[in-house]
Amino acid sequence: MYASVAIFMSQPGKLDELLTAFRDKIVPVIKESAIQHEYVLTDAKTNKVIAIALYETEAEAEQMQISGEFQRLIGMMADTLIVESVTRGGYDVSIQV
Repeated sequence: MYASVAIFMSQPGKLDELLTAFRDKIVPVIKESAIQHEYVLTDAKTNKVIAIALYETEAEAEQMQISGEFQRLIGMMADTLIVESVTRGGYDVSIQV
């Protein structure tokens, strides 16, 4: 398994709106993608959001980036997040319980 981790900041006071946009706009796309599981972690005190997407392979995760799909999904939430804050990294899943 391979994990793609995106970290970004919600605009102040827009975290609930961001999560609603994620549920309504992003989740349907995820269900049709190579993503096997998606976890969204939030900290309302700091407006920090961590989205963890699990793929079977690193190639599947990279295809999401190369195809522009990741950027398109971020664009769907652009009015609720600080676009400049978005960072993304990839990691091998070494232990899964």
